[in-house]
Amino acid sequence: MGTEPCRIGLLWPADGRNDKEFWRWLPKDVELLIARYDVGGSLDLEQLEADSDVDGILGAAHLLRHAEPQVLTLGDCAGSFVGGRAGNEEQSRAVTDATGVHAITMSTAFVSALEHLRKCRIAVLSPYSPDVTGRFRIFLSEHGIASVSNRSMDRESERDIGAMTARDWMREAQQATDAEAEALIVAGGGVSLYETVVELEQELGRPVITGPGALMWTALRHIGIDTALAGAGTLYVTKR
Repeated sequence: MGTEPCRIGLLWPADGRNDKEFWRWLPKDVELLIARYDVGGSLDLEQLEADSDVDGILGAAHLLRHAEPQVLTLGDCAGSFVGGRAGNEEQSRAVTDATGVHAITMSTAFVSALEHLRKCRIAVLSPYSPDVTGRFRIFLSEHGIASVSNRSMDRESERDIGAMTARDWMREAQQATDAEAEALIVAGGGVSLYETVVELEQELGRPVITGPGALMWTALRHIGIDTALAGAGTLYVTKR
């Protein structure tokens, strides 16, 4: 019998539209297993707080555990930071306890990536409203990370985020990045920047870390897979 492939589980809100983006950040011999759960469909703060409730997430986690992933990832970026550091930790702990599989949120992945790159002064590009973006900045500050500049795009849905072109992202990234920023964080699970991340880094002169990229990178490291991936930007080539 051959060796079983490595499997990463993704717990993904039902309104997510960019599943293939997560695949792009993985080596070809790693499988991505996806289970969806219901959400309200809008990106206002009240709805995102409701979507962060762990009960819906646990339903998807219980289904996915039968496929025996080596690690579970939570793809709802805002849902993991709107409750601050404590809410984020409760999400991952609840999923881990319920399934026996280590769970990683997207917000935790951002922190891990920044710690790995040794960057603590960052620019934030957010698809969310200013009040939601403010929650993300608070979450980062709870981990000793200062957001020296930020830009909120105030998108109302994942449909709006998915409609953005590579040129749109380039323009927004340029406006979000301050000279003092050591890296740019692009918040949100619905962003699709794999194909342009290297160009963005060259244009801005600093690392660019996206939600899907950070989440898959952190999951790969957890299961002991080499994260060297050509064309995936600084995070995937920097070793510590």
